[in-house]
Amino acid sequence: MKLKPTPMCVARSFCLFVAMAMLVVSSLVLTHGWMLGHEATVRLVPEFRAMVPSTALCFALLGIAFLQLFLPRGRVVTSSVAWITGVVVMICVANLATVYVVGGSGIDWVFRASRFGTDRMAIMTSVGLIVCSACILAILTFRDRASDTMTFVALLGFSTSLSVVAGHAFDARSLYKMRLFDGVSLPSALLFALFFAAVALLQIQHDE
Repeated sequence: MKLKPTPMCVARSFCLFVAMAMLVVSSLVLTHGWMLGHEATVRLVPEFRAMVPSTALCFALLGIAFLQLFLPRGRVVTSSVAWITGVVVMICVANLATVYVVGGSGIDWVFRASRFGTDRMAIMTSVGLIVCSACILAILTFRDRASDTMTFVALLGFSTSLSVVAGHAFDARSLYKMRLFDGVSLPSALLFALFFAAVALLQIQHDE
């Protein structure tokens, strides 16, 4: 007699898929795109914004942290998740400070990203990555308890990400004219949508 998968098993499986997607996509962007010099990998379409190296690195780190949430909890896992999310937040804050306080072009010059143009981590990308880090820490803290705030944040993030994906599909130039979304790449928007959908599904299953 075969056992049917429970809703929580489905939610966890989807979360693991999302974590792997974050790792695979960001690794491809970093290696095949930036290291090997294939521009199509970092921006998909010539007129789209590129996923810059710092953004890809942050998604890779968050993918690792997200995967660790489904390992047996212990001091090592807790410390690792906390350190990883802390590094992501620091990268985002450094990017924001470099661009909007100092007036520079972000920290991606370290990766020689200027060869593909002047793209940099967008404001909404930085905010989104910081929110993702907070969600991962909240899941680690609340464990198997549902949180209405987390559900709201996840649904808001999911709907915003889908709006950015739709903007790329219909009129990317108009999307980039909005200061908050200028610089948001399509791969970033897709990964944000997947991540927030996973968090929302996890919270909804906890609530049942």
